[in-house]
Amino acid sequence: MHPVRLVLAVQDPHYVEPLLHYIQGSEYGTRLHITAFTRVEALAEYRVRGLNHDLIVLDKDMLEVWLSGPSSGEPWVYLSEGGEKPEVEHLVTMAKYQPLPQLLESWMALAVSRGTGNLDKEGTRVIALVSAIGRSGKTVIAMNLSRLLAEQGYKVFYLNLESVNSSTVLLQEGSGHKGTEFFSRLLYDLKVLQETGEPIDINRYIQWKEPLKCDGFVSGTLLKELLELTQEDTKALIQRIRETGRYDYVIVDSDVPHSAPFRAVLEHSDVLLWILRNDPAEMFKTASWLDYLEGVNPDSWSPLMGKSRFVRNAYTGTPSPHSDIRVDYDLPYIASWDGGHPFQQPLYSPVFQREILKLWRSLSEQNEKTAPFVNQHAGDQAYA
Repeated sequence: MHPVRLVLAVQDPHYVEPLLHYIQGSEYGTRLHITAFTRVEALAEYRVRGLNHDLIVLDKDMLEVWLSGPSSGEPWVYLSEGGEKPEVEHLVTMAKYQPLPQLLESWMALAVSRGTGNLDKEGTRVIALVSAIGRSGKTVIAMNLSRLLAEQGYKVFYLNLESVNSSTVLLQEGSGHKGTEFFSRLLYDLKVLQETGEPIDINRYIQWKEPLKCDGFVSGTLLKELLELTQEDTKALIQRIRETGRYDYVIVDSDVPHSAPFRAVLEHSDVLLWILRNDPAEMFKTASWLDYLEGVNPDSWSPLMGKSRFVRNAYTGTPSPHSDIRVDYDLPYIASWDGGHPFQQPLYSPVFQREILKLWRSLSEQNEKTAPFVNQHAGDQAYA
């Protein structure tokens, strides 16, 4: 289900542009995520950042730049025009000019055969929704995103880590004794896993969430249990879901910023969606938390912002209060939800679902360098 992440570094734009155009209009558009470079400076900047990919394809002019950094053991393809082959570790030589389907299939086969060691880690994408404020609509967005991806054919796991799980109300699941007992046992198993390394079977804790069309944990957790969830517990939980190999996406509905699960989510997610409201006080709270996170761990600040997107919810079109926070996407104000909303209505609002689809397409198609869901873009543009 997941596309191959490929870096194409060729100085000749007359080679790169027709190739990208062909990919975009063919079946390879969904099978390949390509970051393309035609400028040496842009490739060097990408190299410094050390972003993840499955395969690097270079020509002679770009090879020296790539070799300037330490080897990470990824497979490389050298595009040869005259049969020359540099003596470089992990390098595979392919003819630069050959039928495109044959060339692309060769790239994909090499990436898959050499990149199997990363499949467990990268095979499942973790999208976390976080908010520094209450009543931001974070849970409604997380549930709608889960349902959207499931309806598009992806295998999705919805993971709610809120101390007080509001999704149980919206999904009319209640908080039965059985669910509480299951979660207590899961928490115990996570402790055993960390202490002994003994594998645990989480399948018995999973249930089908029919309104979301995806899996999640059995409902009915106690506040006491979730307050005991540590950063390491949360890390182990996310990793165990990934290791099942059953899911394309894990949608994490995170807890408040000062919680242990929140800290784990910041570190172990692939994408962070910060949910905002267009209110001066609430923007201030979010900005304050961002300042705090930068101050306590400045080394991780750049990677954190690289995977962060800021979503303004319930937006009416009113100009934003002064804030240094960039807003990447807007979701509309739904007037019919004022004063509370009927159970499950947030999952069946055509207007809101349409906007969630636009949000997802933006995540998938945006041209930012650090986006994990890019189909194609010119890598040069990010550093121009």
